Amino acid sequence: DQAKAPNDQQIQLAQSWLSKATSYNPQVVFEPDYLRLQARIDPNAALGSLKAFRDLAPEQRQAVADAMADALLKLKKFQDAYQILQMSYPDSPYRTPIQRNQLAYFAALANTDLILAKEEIDKAIEKSDNYSFRDTRAWVLHKLGKQEEALEEINAAIASMNKDLKDLLENVGKTERSFLR
Repeated sequence: DQAKAPNDQQIQLAQSWLSKATSYNPQVVFEPDYLRLQARIDPNAALGSLKAFRDLAPEQRQAVADAMADALLKLKKFQDAYQILQMSYPDSPYRTPIQRNQLAYFAALANTDLILAKEEIDKAIEKSDNYSFRDTRAWVLHKLGKQEEALEEINAAIASMNKDLKDLLENVGKTERSFLR
């Protein structure tokens, strides 16, 4: 991961390009790719741009928010990442299971809104039960101090992951055999 991290010279160069682009066309700050790049270069500055992209289409705003949250995750700024997702995702009834999982995961990392995080991940699992969501639920339960439930949940996640992996390997084997005929 460190090999991919930009050095100071690269950051300065990228920031100068962003400044030039903004001077040529101030509307560029509303472009999702601009905001994604800014989030990767300087997540702290990108936080200031959050209000600028509130006017974007919801899908674009969510994509940028996801990129910003990922960048903030690498900086261990969990509370900031959680707040960005909270502000950028649709209201609760309209959230996808993946969005609910993301919110619950970042809330657990930030150690905030844990009851809400549990509600979000439970709703995600109701719609789409998979090992990733179960892993998040185990993390939330752990943060809530419910260690036995968390252990049961992580074991269920591992069992589900192993089943999915077994199914995948069986399908790969079938595909290989069909090519060899």
